[in-house]
Amino acid sequence: YGLKYGIQEMMKTGGGSIVNVSSVLGTSGCPSMSAYSASKHAIIGLTKSAVAEFGGMNIRVNALCPGFIGTELGQDSMPEQMKAYLLNRVPMKRLGFVEEVTNNALFLLSDEAKYINGTIHVIDGGLSSSYL
Repeated sequence: YGLKYGIQEMMKTGGGSIVNVSSVLGTSGCPSMSAYSASKHAIIGLTKSAVAEFGGMNIRVNALCPGFIGTELGQDSMPEQMKAYLLNRVPMKRLGFVEEVTNNALFLLSDEAKYINGTIHVIDGGLSSSYL
């Protein structure tokens, strides 16, 4: 709905920027996470299709793909064994900070990024360069 209605308004006002949020699992697969991974792959496809359709109207669409971020919800719901498994695979050996994701989103929404369109920004401490 954000794309559907946001783009309609942006077309009236001469353009804008949208940042979709996917996941590092939208760029790969993971055991027992097929449905989640598929939905995050879909966000990346939607992002790229929106660029192809609306890029000529001064509408930029990019996607963020965070890895494992240290939110209260994520930390409280994640079993310690799973957290240890994941942290062992992140080259930086830590969860990401919320600010590391929001700062990337703010950059992509800013005029500083006015020629960045259709990109996928992975924020995962290097996890996607290793094997999940």
